[in-house]
Amino acid sequence: MNYPSDINNKQFLLIKKYFVREEKRGRKREIPIILILNAIFYILKTGCQWRMLPNDFPQWKTVYHYFRLWSKAGLIERIHNDLRDLARKKEGKETQLSLGIVDSQCVETSFMAREDKGFNGGKKIKGRKRNIFVDTLGFLWGLSVSAANQSEIDGAIECLMKAPLALTRLKKILFDAGYRGEWFSNFIQMFFNCEVEIVEKLVGQIGFVVQAKRWIVERTFSWFEGFRGMFNKLCQFKNSKIS
Repeated sequence: MNYPSDINNKQFLLIKKYFVREEKRGRKREIPIILILNAIFYILKTGCQWRMLPNDFPQWKTVYHYFRLWSKAGLIERIHNDLRDLARKKEGKETQLSLGIVDSQCVETSFMAREDKGFNGGKKIKGRKRNIFVDTLGFLWGLSVSAANQSEIDGAIECLMKAPLALTRLKKILFDAGYRGEWFSNFIQMFFNCEVEIVEKLVGQIGFVVQAKRWIVERTFSWFEGFRGMFNKLCQFKNSKIS
C-alpha cells in the first residue's frame, strides 16, 4: 500500500549512495532501505507511536533500530545538509548563507511527554519550544528543542551553537524584539562576526502582520505543522546537530 508520505524511486536515487557502503558489511540486508525510509517518514508525518506502525511496513522494532542508528551516527543530518546545498545551488545561490533568520515557536505536548516540557506564561502554552535558524529559502541551519519556559535568548544561543562554525559568508542575522539586548548582540557579533538586526513591529500594529524576510521563518514553522511526529522524535536525539 502506498502512503502520501512515501518517497518515490526517483527521490530515493538522490540519497541511495548514503546507504551503499553499509550494504557491504556483514549479512546482506533483507529489507530494502526505501521501505525503512518510508516507514520513518510515515511516523514523522502522522506522529503515531512506533508500535502503531501499519503492518504493511517492516516491523516497528526494525524501523526504530535504523532510525536510532542513523540519528546517532549523524547520517540523517548529513543527508539533510547535502540536499539543502543541492537545493540552494538549484536556486542559483551559494551553498553557504549570507542572511539568516532566528525565531522560536511554542507548541503543546501530549500528556505522555515527560522531558523538555514547561509552561510559557506569555503564550499560555504548556509544552516545548522550537528554536530554529534558517536561510532566505527557509532551510534549516540550526535548531534546538527545549521546554517552553526557556527564554528566547537562551534558546537562540543553544540553536546557533548547533550551526556550522565556519559560516564565512554570513553577514546578518534577523531577530524579533524578543531577542533585544546589548550583550546578546555583542555575543552574536563576536561569535559569528556578523551584524544583528532586530525587526521591530510596525507602528500601530495590532495582531500578526507579515514582515519582510521574517515571514520566511514563519513559513518554515508551517512546514513543521505537516509533520506531527518530527519534533517529538528529535527530542529523543536532541544532542544531534544540523551540520
